[in-house]
Amino acid sequence: MASNVGCMAGDIPFNYLGLPIGSNMKSIASWKTLVDRFHMRLSSWKANLLSIGGRLTLIKSVLGSLGIYYLSIFRAPESVLQDLERIRANFFWGGNKDKNKMAWVKWPIILNSFDKGGLNIGSLKAFNLALLQKWRWRLLSSPNALWVQVIKAYHGQEGGFDTNGCSFKGIWANIVGTSNFLHSKGIILSNTFRFKAGCGTRIRFWKDIWVGETPLFTRYNRLYHLDQDKDCLIIDRINNGQWSWNWSRTNLGVRNLAYLCDMLNEIGQLNIDVNEDTCTWSLGPNGTFTVKDARYRIDQNILPTLAHATTWDKSIPRKVNVFMWRLSLDRLPHRLNLSSRGMDIPAISCPSCNANVESANHVFFECDIATDMWKLVFRWCDIPLFQASSWDSFNDWIISWHASKEKKHRFYVITTLVLWWLWRYRNSVTFNSQPLRKSDLFDNVRFSSFSWLHNRDHMKLSWNDWLMYPLSITRNGNG
Repeated sequence: MASNVGCMAGDIPFNYLGLPIGSNMKSIASWKTLVDRFHMRLSSWKANLLSIGGRLTLIKSVLGSLGIYYLSIFRAPESVLQDLERIRANFFWGGNKDKNKMAWVKWPIILNSFDKGGLNIGSLKAFNLALLQKWRWRLLSSPNALWVQVIKAYHGQEGGFDTNGCSFKGIWANIVGTSNFLHSKGIILSNTFRFKAGCGTRIRFWKDIWVGETPLFTRYNRLYHLDQDKDCLIIDRINNGQWSWNWSRTNLGVRNLAYLCDMLNEIGQLNIDVNEDTCTWSLGPNGTFTVKDARYRIDQNILPTLAHATTWDKSIPRKVNVFMWRLSLDRLPHRLNLSSRGMDIPAISCPSCNANVESANHVFFECDIATDMWKLVFRWCDIPLFQASSWDSFNDWIISWHASKEKKHRFYVITTLVLWWLWRYRNSVTFNSQPLRKSDLFDNVRFSSFSWLHNRDHMKLSWNDWLMYPLSITRNGNG
């Protein structure tokens, strides 16, 4: 055949458009190319030269979509997904292929959404399942597409999504199996895919979900068996604006007439118009299936969650948001945490005052330099001093503080800067021969907070006004 069409004879398996054709994708060896691609991409990046915010960005934008062609066609084995997640986790914490770094928070928690206490990365498993689930949406929403007609020619009008299943094993059968897995686990139910009736030329009267939560044949099974055309469309059951039936017998009987009356009451509000029938997804905000929404829903079912949501403020750089998230979980590498994890350190006392154990509460609220900073900040903001003992108590105070939303947000940004610069001062004392000067910390807080709010939040206050009235809010919500 190759000689007849004038092309070279090849061997199976081979690659086409970057995808392996003819390989057994249930085998771990078939995924080695993708795993190596992850390693190669990471080797070109220097994790230790990037901030944790920069690494988070790369994980989301690059490592999150690197295997999209593989994951949109094949269901990845669990061990392969675990390897890829291990690579992403190690890079997030600053490690590489040859060196691992300490993980301060479990990776599945980090993957979860902000409202579940994570960093909104999303798992590769949910990404894989969502990409495969999209094929069902395409099958329903594009019935005239050539590939849909081919699938139906092989596997029936339901494309293998009915009780008969697929006619033979293969890539499509695995896609159908993945979709059925999500249905059986109650993650994405089959009745979330439904139709909105327009002209009635695409929707099957009995077998598609277009009224209620299930197809009509499941609720009116006796009538369904009496219909001589069980694959009829809605338009086939309408004649001159009236419902028209094609029963196998003229006398339906009392019970079936009662069923017919109930069904007519249910479908009686249908108005046929010139608009096309459309497929909708009830879990999507706009009725349209998206991989993003499906991935989110899958992750909600497979990832662990924390009691408190993650606070993520767009006025604050990513690395500082991550810092605040770690502080809220008490997962910063202060000496008490390092010691509790079995690391051999010379001392666990605070390097600034040598008076107490270096814990998060001490560094940020109890150390002399911290208490002095808070006094200056509260005086600058013209707020009565609140002496907190922990970030949780301080954050609870901000939430309960009787102030406008804009004023609370601005003070939160200032608070974040205080904590950030206290941590940077602690690190400079611990690791640098020339630490930051204490006298500069308050000025650094004022300048950094002004810069962030001015550039990111479009604050209108001048620098001089900022120094005098940092919480001044104008009518339009900006200073």
